[in-house]
Formats: sequence, C-alpha cells, structure tokens
Amino acid sequence: MIMPKFPLLSTVASVGLACFAGLVGAGCKGAAATRAEPSASAPVQSASTAPAPSASGSPSASETDAALSAAPSAPAAGDSTAAARRGSDAFAVRVLRGMPPSSNLFFSPESIRIALAMAYAGARGETAKEMAQVLGESGPPGALHASIASELAAFAAQESPRAPAGSDSWVVDAYARRAQTLRVVSRLWGQQGKVFVPEFLSVLDRSYAAPLEQLDFAGDLEGSRGAINRWVDGKTEHKIPELIARGALSGASRLVLTNAVYFKAAWSAPFVAGNTTDAPFAVTPTRSVTTKMMRQVGHFKYARVDQADVIELPYASGTTSMLVVVPIASSGLAAIEAKIDDRSLGRWAGAVSHKKVDFSLPRFKMSSGFSLRDQLVALGMKSAFEFPKADFSGMDGTRELFISDVIHKAFIATDEAGTEAAAATAVLMAAGAAPMREDPVVVRADHPFLIVIREISTGAPLFVGRVADPTPR
Repeated sequence: MIMPKFPLLSTVASVGLACFAGLVGAGCKGAAATRAEPSASAPVQSASTAPAPSASGSPSASETDAALSAAPSAPAAGDSTAAARRGSDAFAVRVLRGMPPSSNLFFSPESIRIALAMAYAGARGETAKEMAQVLGESGPPGALHASIASELAAFAAQESPRAPAGSDSWVVDAYARRAQTLRVVSRLWGQQGKVFVPEFLSVLDRSYAAPLEQLDFAGDLEGSRGAINRWVDGKTEHKIPELIARGALSGASRLVLTNAVYFKAAWSAPFVAGNTTDAPFAVTPTRSVTTKMMRQVGHFKYARVDQADVIELPYASGTTSMLVVVPIASSGLAAIEAKIDDRSLGRWAGAVSHKKVDFSLPRFKMSSGFSLRDQLVALGMKSAFEFPKADFSGMDGTRELFISDVIHKAFIATDEAGTEAAAATAVLMAAGAAPMREDPVVVRADHPFLIVIREISTGAPLFVGRVADPTPR
C-alpha cells in the first residue's frame, strides 16, 4: 500500500474513575474519522487559534471557559434527540459486542463516538457513508454534530455549584458531598503550515469546542507527542499519562484530533465501609477469588429483565448514575452479551422502578487499552483505513489523508464513596415510597456483571464495562 504524504491522526482520551483515550490517524498507529457539510471553500493554513496548553497539561482558565461556557450550535430536539439517543446506545452496543469475551473491559462509547464524529466531519463520498452507518447516523448532514453539540452543552451545564462565601462548615460539606466533575474537551493538533478547509475547522470549533493548535510533527516528533500527551494527562487528572506511545506518530503525521473525558462523583447513598467484608467472587463456574464486597440495604431503582437483575445507583449530583446488570445465573453474562441489541440499554434504564434492595457490589478498579481498527472495519468502516480509497477531502481539500488506527484507553475505580472515570453519567435516586417493612430483593454481584454509567438528561452511555474479576491486578 502506498503511504500518503499527509496522514491523519486522531486521538481520544477520557478522564475519571474511568479514563479513555482514542487515537485515529494515518502514518501513525491510531485514528478516528468524521464528516463535515459539503464545502467548496479553499483550505486555510493551520494556525494556533487556541491558547497553548500549560506546561503541566492542566487546563488554563481560557480552556476551562471554552469547555464549560461555549454554547455549541443547533442542539437537536424532539424526535431528533430520541433518534440520537438510540444511535448512541446502538453504537455502544456494537462496540461491546465486538470486544473479546470473558475478560475485564472498560471503555467510553461517548469518547470514541465523539472522536469518530469529528473525523466524520471531514469525510466525503463512500467513506462518509460507511462512517455514518457505523455511527448510526441516518439523518441529514450535520444532524450528528448538532446532537453531539446538544450533549456537550448538557454536560457543561452540570458544573457543580460552590457553597456561598462565608457559609458554615456543614453547608460547605453538604455542597462538597454533592460535587461532581464531568469534563469533556476536544482539541485538534495540526502540522505547522498544513492547510485545512475552513468549514471543517468551523464545524469542530462550533459543535465540539475543539480549537486547532499547531505542532511540528515533521521537525520535532517527540516534542509534538509530548505536547499532546501532557494535554491529555492534565485533562484526565493524570489517569492517562501517555495516550500516544513512542512510535505511534511519524514525521508524516499531519493532524491529531483529541477528546478527553473525566468524571468523578460520590454516590447519593455511599456504602458504609464497616459493612465491607471479604467474600468470594465466581470468576468462572470452577474458579473463585476473594474480593472486598460492599453492601447496603436501601431503596433503589430495580428490575428483573433479560435474565438479569438491573439496579441503578445514583450519584449525589442527581444527573448521572450507574446501571449494574447482574446475570441471574452465575455464568450467564456471556448469554446476555450474545443477546444484547441496540435497544437493550434503553430497555434496562426504562424498566427500573423503586424497590427495597439488599445489594452487594465488589470494589473494583481496572483499565483497558486497545485498537479498534479491526472492529470498525468489521462493522463496515473500511475505506477510511485504506489509501487511496479513503476520502477525507472535507478536511484539507485533498485525498491524501486516511486513518491508520483507532486506539482507545480507559480507567475506572469504584469504592464505598463513589466513582472516578473518564466519562460518566450519574442519577440521583429519590427516596422510594415502598413501606420499610417490605422484604428486600437480594442482589449479589458476586459473579461477572456489566456496568453502564449514564448521563440522565441525554441518556448518553458515557461508559460501559464488564467486571469479570474485581481483584487488583
């Protein structure tokens, strides 16, 4: 295969109890794609149009303002919002079903979807059609960008308020307990002197709040890699210190698209540490491990559906939650994953209602890192990875760019207090109306189970995971 002179590299990172990083590019290991509205405009030269990241990689005041205050354009509404929700659920399920079975897994479908959507903004022709199909986009051009812009606006609106100045300590503590961090930010890194189509840059800036920063991949490869990794490291609160490994970029790299998501929140009803005990966890029907099992009895949203006990654990902010899907059979997770469909996530979330539950959940902490190239090709996104078939002319007006790979990294930690993750959704559960004398439903997550962290107002599945073995590695 002939290598193009100007490969495309796109990166995605998430932060929080779960951290995810995605990488898309050509002439490097990692990539992500996107499609933009048709444009006959001439490309414009890459320029440093955004404030440079600080040396530590932590967000500057101007970057924070851009991430939290920027108002993405044309949010989808009504039927479009419902369609977008179904599309994001379907994409999450497709990614999950393509993963190897049995082992621990954690990823951010939202982070992957945003990275691919940014690349889709520059895709044209057959490449755009294939990417639209994989992303579940069936609406008019620009509908996907509008729906994601709406989601990003909802996420940004969730910045936790601070206690008024001069408040008593108990008031400050109450505000702190409900505090939640949900950060979703994006950035483009272009080769110095490289030209890009104005409409492509406009779509990414307007809908994704993703400014362009210039680097010199050709002349200072390691310096460029270090700048991107420092940005990701800072945005993910040091949960993803090295998104781009040495050797992933090349001097032919011309564009890197990055997205970082960080989530941290406390449970609405924390587990009492004194109730945590050593308990067995059945990794397989013939092998068990000893893990720290948390427990609490209370009113939660619960349902028995699809041969599983589904329980929703709200975070204190009231805007995000974790769905825990525990198979009824100790070896039943594989069967559930085999039958999961595009509407399963919505069906599980919609089935739960308040019930008294005696719930046991292991502490767990895990990270994942993998390439999505083969999986995306299998789903139908073929031409994006092939030069000269790839058509990303909406980015730079040429046919020189293609995706070489899509790399994703994620991290999550859950304990008695709450969760920290790359992207997250939290739901605050209201007190149930059932009488306290009600016998509780007993749910023990003492065998492999699924988790889904959701943002409530949009229904976006921020993170999806499989806990096959919760013991430390």
